[in-house]
Amino acid sequence: MHEYDEYYRTWALRILVTLGEIHRLEYNDNLLDFNRRELANIIHFNPDEFEDCADEQFLEMLRTELNAVNEKEREAGGLVPQSMVIFGAHLGLSATDTKLLFFTSISLENKIFSALWSNIRVYSITEFYYSLSIVLNTELHEVKSSLQPKSRLHKLRLVEIVGGFTLRLESQFDVDSLESSVNSPAPLNYFEPFFTRVTNTNIKLAEFSHLAQHSNVLSSYIKNAVAQKKIGVNVLVHGVPGIGKSLYINALMQSLNIPAYEIAHKDADGDSYSPRRRLTGCAISQTILQKNQPAVLIFDEADSCINEDIFSDDINSGHSKAWLHDLLENNEVPIVWICNDIHWIQPSVYRRFDYVLDMPLPASDVLLQIIKKSFHSIPIENEFQKWLSEQPGLTPALIKQMDKLLTCIDPKTPDATREYLKAIVASILNLPSGSYEDFKKQGRREDLSYSLDWVNTDVPIHKIVSGLKANGSAIICFKGPSGTGKTASVDFLGRELNKEVVTLRSSSVLSKYIGDTEKSIARLFAQAKQKNAIIFLDEVENLGLAREQHHQPHQFSFISELFKNMDAYPGIVVVGCNHYDWLDSALKRRIDITVTFDYLSLPQLQNAIEHLIESPAGNEFIQRRIVDMKKTTIGDLKAALKRSKVVDQRVNLDSLVRSIEQVPRY
Repeated sequence: MHEYDEYYRTWALRILVTLGEIHRLEYNDNLLDFNRRELANIIHFNPDEFEDCADEQFLEMLRTELNAVNEKEREAGGLVPQSMVIFGAHLGLSATDTKLLFFTSISLENKIFSALWSNIRVYSITEFYYSLSIVLNTELHEVKSSLQPKSRLHKLRLVEIVGGFTLRLESQFDVDSLESSVNSPAPLNYFEPFFTRVTNTNIKLAEFSHLAQHSNVLSSYIKNAVAQKKIGVNVLVHGVPGIGKSLYINALMQSLNIPAYEIAHKDADGDSYSPRRRLTGCAISQTILQKNQPAVLIFDEADSCINEDIFSDDINSGHSKAWLHDLLENNEVPIVWICNDIHWIQPSVYRRFDYVLDMPLPASDVLLQIIKKSFHSIPIENEFQKWLSEQPGLTPALIKQMDKLLTCIDPKTPDATREYLKAIVASILNLPSGSYEDFKKQGRREDLSYSLDWVNTDVPIHKIVSGLKANGSAIICFKGPSGTGKTASVDFLGRELNKEVVTLRSSSVLSKYIGDTEKSIARLFAQAKQKNAIIFLDEVENLGLAREQHHQPHQFSFISELFKNMDAYPGIVVVGCNHYDWLDSALKRRIDITVTFDYLSLPQLQNAIEHLIESPAGNEFIQRRIVDMKKTTIGDLKAALKRSKVVDQRVNLDSLVRSIEQVPRY
């Protein structure tokens, strides 16, 4: 017999006898035709004895059985498990509150009883209350009082009335979760299904030196709020995933020597709790911890929970939204809410946070120290560590992930270790193969380093630099054929303005999963904002094609996300494209100035070739050889130079011109 069978039996008898006799059940043809064999199982009768008996005889058997179970309940002092009685006492629930909570929590677990209960047809909320009072053997006014918007059950969000034409009760509570902790000697351990004590770590607040100003404010505020027992203290910490938000808050609490408790986000089986269930846990935690001050609650991964839309199916949705506001205004234990994205938080919720920390990415020097600490036993050259610390998108969590992979692989030699780490870094950060080798080449003199003399634009690049130094922000479009120097010119802007360049490519942000592309775009803009970097949208036509080519809402939602971030970005955005005509008209309207990159003019091409073969300027022989090369780019010239070196091992006019002529044209 299942541990809850006796409860289902009692409730079923009350439905069949008391409610059934007042015709609150809808059966197929007759009041008593509701699958008698299944009913026999739930009320512990032998199906063969009464499957074919007369209706009156069947009803009389049910009445006799109901009288017996009602008497047994009176003798026992109630029909609620001891674990529920203890739980209700901790939370200040009435006897009727506890009955309703227990009933709602298990009523859907038994298929036969669930079907029987769902066949009760009520046509008003009063009839619904009446049906519950009959099944639970409780006074009608007590049921009504327990389910009112300002009741104890509602305040803790333990039981809700949901549905439209068919009303039902819903609970975020799991009775079984209490059984493992009912005999716990520590009272707080009894509530582990809802919140747990945060364990101390070896992470110190000093490791977040880049947040020193915020730490000073938060330390003073939380410390004084706890000491003075302030009501409605809420702090919101948000930022891109993996930057150490949770570690930072834990370190902050350790430095204050204040016990911190985290709202549970999954059950014992590892299944994630719903947003409503986690908010219920938060309300329960408030009730319990306010008796055990000092304490601070940490609500991690709160993105979907602080959103009024989660109450959209509640018949009292207005009261439900007010409940969320009340939770933020009257919490007796300070709460630190942690999330990645705040775009979905309604203004009515957002303004109820006292302090909002937009947690920035650690600066490269901070990341370098984390890298050195993580890889202290790995033979990696300092130059590589410095390069890694400067990669866009690097977070402490990704460094930890790299260390985990490398430790598991366990290379046996220093050279193998370095090669594995390079591959791991390239994979996790989505970097092109050979990125580190390209970095090592920087600073070496190349045969064709960037020169304004070899860039053919309708607006001089040096004038763009001067304008940006004066104004500080703009959206610029670099358009023109591939290889004409658009990317190199963006790098030139970065050097001249002393700003890092953060590049967004379609390959690094576009995802097959709905919503992931928008998140990647928002994350990149947030990272660039923290560094005051130049954002380069490379080959943007692969991101912002004309909207009429998109047929599904999710296909252009990421374009809207791109525009929103471009509009809000306070720095420089450079849009690079090979096919300007493909761009969305809305994107074109946002561009402040368009710079057209063209093929090298013949004088520019001659100048570049003369530089490469160390020929005096104005060589007429070179002029004659290149007269037909009117669609050559600096990129073509670099490719030709490389091919010439590979084939002839030396560079002269003939080998170079032949190589230029053999460069594929598209």
